[in-house]
Amino acid sequence: MKKFYLAVSLFLSGFFCVNVAYAQPPYTAAETYETVAAGGILSDVNTWVGLKQPNLATACTHCQIILHGDVTLDVKAYLNGGSTVILTGNSGANPTVLHLDYWAILDAGSTLSMFQNAVLYVDDELDLTQGSTISMVSSAFADATGFTSVHVPVGPLTPAFGPGIYYLINPPSYAIGTWDMVLNLNGYGDPTVGPPVTPPGAGTDRFFDPYIINCTPGPSPAQCASGVVYGPATSGFDAVHNIFSFAQGSTLPVTLTQFAASRNDDGTVKLIWSTSEEENASHFEVERSADVSSGFASIGTVKAKGFSSIATDYSYNDLSAPTGTVYYRLKMVDLDGKFQYTKVISVSGDSKSDALVVYNNPFTDMIRIKVNTNSVDDLSLTVTDMLGKVYWNQSIKAKSGDNFININPGGAAGVYMLHIEGRGYDRIVKLVKQ
Repeated sequence: MKKFYLAVSLFLSGFFCVNVAYAQPPYTAAETYETVAAGGILSDVNTWVGLKQPNLATACTHCQIILHGDVTLDVKAYLNGGSTVILTGNSGANPTVLHLDYWAILDAGSTLSMFQNAVLYVDDELDLTQGSTISMVSSAFADATGFTSVHVPVGPLTPAFGPGIYYLINPPSYAIGTWDMVLNLNGYGDPTVGPPVTPPGAGTDRFFDPYIINCTPGPSPAQCASGVVYGPATSGFDAVHNIFSFAQGSTLPVTLTQFAASRNDDGTVKLIWSTSEEENASHFEVERSADVSSGFASIGTVKAKGFSSIATDYSYNDLSAPTGTVYYRLKMVDLDGKFQYTKVISVSGDSKSDALVVYNNPFTDMIRIKVNTNSVDDLSLTVTDMLGKVYWNQSIKAKSGDNFININPGGAAGVYMLHIEGRGYDRIVKLVKQ
């Protein structure tokens, strides 16, 4: 370890400015790519389901790459534009393992998500830029100790600092002071300011070794060690120490994207909801109330998928729904017994009016919608693209019953999301502009 610090000190005493600017070549279209269950070498077309292989070396924008089994990155990978890499994990004895044996870049809001028992071995360089993040659940971990390396790392920072995860503050510059160590065998933080210290540090020191989140000092399945970080953790900006690093992540059972209710012609009520991801989820308890002030009662249970990194749809039919306005909420419970509630939604006794009607979808210019609410409500309407950029936003005071609204979001042709939210109303619908 002392030898490394001496080498770094000598290195930093000189002039360090590596201008390895990576260009942004033509992007491939938004696609989903998935490896076979056993995994394999990512440069081998046979590793991919249906022989559908991404061209990782050029650039992939809006791409979703789903990895199973034991996989090895053996070519340079460049993903941007909100791309997602998913290590699916495994609840059994064969976890998803990614050996990062070549230089990789996650750019422009891209994410690497690691699910149950997933492992990331960083044997070369992984660069994060422009808001790109890595998140891992409680049973996943990343290891940058480099003991699995079978080649000489090629990343521009590896000759001086070794394999690891780095955040480029001013991409594509690799000059001193323009990047932070996120995970490295010898520490994390800004290695140009002071020697390694123990958090929370002192003075201007911003170089720490090792991480102490989700681990114990002594021998254990999660032993604190240089170059290793255990989930639940998410990378991001640490405003206290002014660095990019991993921080303790919060583990919630599910991420809910939709929850709605509608009354059928026979008076029963159908509830639908969707999740974008689940981790350690057990089940959903459906709760109902005829009067919110009098409390809710459980009327049924729906088993959760448990661990998922893709959208999952659920439904429940309330066959004994009372007449008049009825209120519902979900209790989302994880395998450890922890839970959280969704917002409350309501449905009226009238089955004739749909809660949301979009009259022209796909559209070319203006959209006209009908929003039906059971009571006076303050609604917020927002149109975003698939990366979350807001193109149109408006707040209205909706009356009870039908409300007709015109929307002109602007923007180029493509896919957008309309989100309408209020005290008792929550709808998300996909819009397509031609």
